[in-house]
Amino acid sequence: TEIYTLSLHDALPISRRMKPFPDPILAALEKLDADADSSVYIGDSIHDMKAAHAAGIDFALASWSIPSLDPFNDLQEYTLATPHDVLDLLTDELDNN
Repeated sequence: TEIYTLSLHDALPISRRMKPFPDPILAALEKLDADADSSVYIGDSIHDMKAAHAAGIDFALASWSIPSLDPFNDLQEYTLATPHDVLDLLTDELDNN
């Protein structure tokens, strides 16, 4: 298993609609030749979560930057309390594949 990162800004030239539409995420997946089932989108907004789910990707909530988890209604697949949790998530994903 390999880890790739791609900013959605890299997908802007090939995606007209932005979040909460899934277009930028789908464009990034295509650009990376990545599979949605083995991808995780990390974000800190409802629009991020809606776009990830619309693209068929698990969503990891970067909760250290938001005042409340309430608006997410526990719909996120992962909750990351600190930036270090991103590394833990990626390590766990690598270990499981």
